[in-house]
Amino acid sequence: MQDNISSLIEKFKSHFADSRYIYICNDPERALGLERIIPNFQIAHIDLSQYLDDFQRNGIKYFCWQEHEAEIPLRSSIKLIRSNQFLNFFNQEKDKKTYIQTFKISPAFQQSVSNLGATLVNTSADLNRMFEDKLSQYENLSALPITLPKGAIYQLDQIDYAALASQLGSKFVLQFNKGHTGMGTKFINSEQEFNEVKAQFPGRQIRVAQFIQGQAYTLNACVGSKGIYLGGLSKQITGDQNLTVYAGATIGNDWEYRKEINSDNLKQIENEVIIIGEAMRTKGYKGLFGIDLIIDMEGKAFIIEINARQPASIPMYTKMQLKLGQIPLSMIHVAEFCGIDYEIDQNEYNQINLAPLPYSQVFVRSFRDYTLEFPLRSGVYRLQGDNAAIDRISSEVKPDTIFLDEERDVALLFQKDGYCIDDIEQGGLLILTPAKNRKLVVNDELGRIQINSSAHLPDGQLLSWIRQALIAIKNYQS
Repeated sequence: MQDNISSLIEKFKSHFADSRYIYICNDPERALGLERIIPNFQIAHIDLSQYLDDFQRNGIKYFCWQEHEAEIPLRSSIKLIRSNQFLNFFNQEKDKKTYIQTFKISPAFQQSVSNLGATLVNTSADLNRMFEDKLSQYENLSALPITLPKGAIYQLDQIDYAALASQLGSKFVLQFNKGHTGMGTKFINSEQEFNEVKAQFPGRQIRVAQFIQGQAYTLNACVGSKGIYLGGLSKQITGDQNLTVYAGATIGNDWEYRKEINSDNLKQIENEVIIIGEAMRTKGYKGLFGIDLIIDMEGKAFIIEINARQPASIPMYTKMQLKLGQIPLSMIHVAEFCGIDYEIDQNEYNQINLAPLPYSQVFVRSFRDYTLEFPLRSGVYRLQGDNAAIDRISSEVKPDTIFLDEERDVALLFQKDGYCIDDIEQGGLLILTPAKNRKLVVNDELGRIQINSSAHLPDGQLLSWIRQALIAIKNYQS
C-alpha cells in the first residue's frame, strides 16, 4: 500500500521511539524541517541564534557551542563534533542508538561519526565530492544524454581568450573546482577579464562553459531505492546588486513563479533529472541532491550543476510540503539511511511535487566584514502604513519597526515571535536575522524574508517592497 504523510509519520515515530537524532551544523537553520516530526530530534550547532528562544518555547532540544565557547576561531562542524563540550552533550544519552546528519559531509566528519558509534544520515564524502566538485561533476554529467551548455575542462595557462570566444562566444563562464553561492564562478566578458584570472591561477584546471542567457531555476531531488523523487522547482533569485556583492550569488527562491516554464521544458527537466539521479544511484549515491538549471530565451532547459547534498532550500521546502500534507523529500532521505520501509510511487509523487507552490524567500547578504551589534528582532512582521508604526499616545515609533523609505510612509511592524513559515498568519511575513555579536564576512546572510506568495511581478521583476525591506534591514543592522 502506498504511504501518505500520516502513515510515514507513524513509521518515523515507531522507528525513532527509543533513539535520538542529532543534526550537526554551523547555523541551526540548516537543521530545520523535521524537528517536530522525528522523536527526540536534537540540533547541535555553532552559532548563537535568535532561533534559540523559539526552540525553548517549542521544546526543541539543542546544543549551541557558542553558549559554551565564546571564541571559536574556525566555524566548522568537524571542530564542533570533536569538541569536549559536544562530547559532554552527546554522552548524556550515549546508551541510545544515535543518528547523526550534517549539511555537507567530509571524510573527517564521517570518521568522527563512526568513532562515536553513531549512524551517519549522509551519503559518503567520496560520493559527495565525485558529484559536487565542478570538474568530476562535469565529467559525469557530460557522459549522460542530458542538455548541458557547450564547454570543456582546461588548464588555464594552456588556453587563450580568442580560442574560447570563437567556440563559446565573447561572454562565457569559468568554474573552479569548488565554490559556494556563486563565489567559485566567474563570468568573463572580455579578454582583459580572462587574462586577469589566468594570471592569478595559471596552473589551475577549470571548467569553461558557454554562457546561457535566460532564467535560473533550481530543483530539489532525492535518490531513493524505489525511485528518483523530485520537488520544489523554484526560480533561483541571483545577483541583485542591492542585496549581494557577487553577481552569481544566490539570494532566494520563488516556488510559485513559472513564467519561463511550460509543459515541454518541464517534462525535459523531469526526464533529465531522473537520468542524473539514476546515474548517481548506480555509483552508490542515495539521498538528497539539488540541480541548478537555466531556461534559455527559446525555452530550452540546460543543466548547470549538481549540489550533491541537502540543497540549502530544503528546510523551508520541508515546512511547505508538511503544510500541504505532502511527504517531504527530506523524510525520504531519512527513511533511506535509517532503514525505514516506505512505498511511494515515483511518477505520482513527481507530478504532485513539481506543481508551483505559493511561497518565496529572499536574502540580503553582508557587503563587508564586521560584527553585528544591532540585529533586528526575528519573527513575524506585517507591512503597514506609517500611522500604525507610531504610538498615538506618546508619538514614539513602536519597537522593532523598520521603515522602508526616508519619508517613513511604509513600515514593517513586529507582530509576534516565530522562526518558520508555520508561524506566518494571513498577511504576515517572516523576517530572520543573525544574533547579536555574530561575526559576519562578505556574502554571509544578513537577513531573509519568507512569505506565502510569489516574490515577483508577472514580468519577473522582484517586488519592490521586498527589495526595499531587505535594504532597510541591511542598513538597520550595518
